[in-house]
Amino acid sequence: MGLRGLAFARAAALAAAGLAAAGCVAEEPAPADMARDDDRQVRRQPTFGALDADGDGAIAAGEIDAAPASLAALDEDGDGRLSADELRPGNAPIGGPARPPADATAAFMAFDGDGNDALEAAELPSPFRSLVARADADGDAVATEAEILALMTAEAGDPPDPRPAPLLAALDADGDGTLSATEIVSAPRSLRALDSDGDGRLTAAELRPAAGDDAGGGA
Repeated sequence: MGLRGLAFARAAALAAAGLAAAGCVAEEPAPADMARDDDRQVRRQPTFGALDADGDGAIAAGEIDAAPASLAALDEDGDGRLSADELRPGNAPIGGPARPPADATAAFMAFDGDGNDALEAAELPSPFRSLVARADADGDAVATEAEILALMTAEAGDPPDPRPAPLLAALDADGDGTLSATEIVSAPRSLRALDSDGDGRLTAAELRPAAGDDAGGGA
């Protein structure tokens, strides 16, 4: 290696050291960041949005009991079952890859009944109430237009999660990627099988993909 090559190698090494010192070198995600991303993936699922009727980020005992009626709200074609398209994250009637983030945000803001430029969970139809918990960056229990736009933009760029979703795996007893009328009726029993701490409710942590690699049906 000539003098020019040595100089280039030295400069590259110094540059790499400088980036590392400045914290610019890519690092493995912290466990807290991974958990937050997993929780966001859980809340993107249409099934979770439908079941979490109050939008608090968990499925309470009463919401588990009401699961059949809540899931039926996702049956867009009225055939009594939920197809793969109706269950696909981001394929809810509002938002998703088919709509640009700004258009999806505007569609959500149309539900702002009190005109305060922010959405409360109660203002949204049941399948979409988890939006507020997902978008609420400052923890004030409402989602502003800016927070919703930021969420829609982030989720539009999210790649599909290849890991099995415990919530859908539990509901889909025969593993065919759809929910039959029987599986919808059996949903409360299937959901209770996911309650790992036995407190009668399901948190996002109990439904994270990493927690459900071996999830099976409960119907």
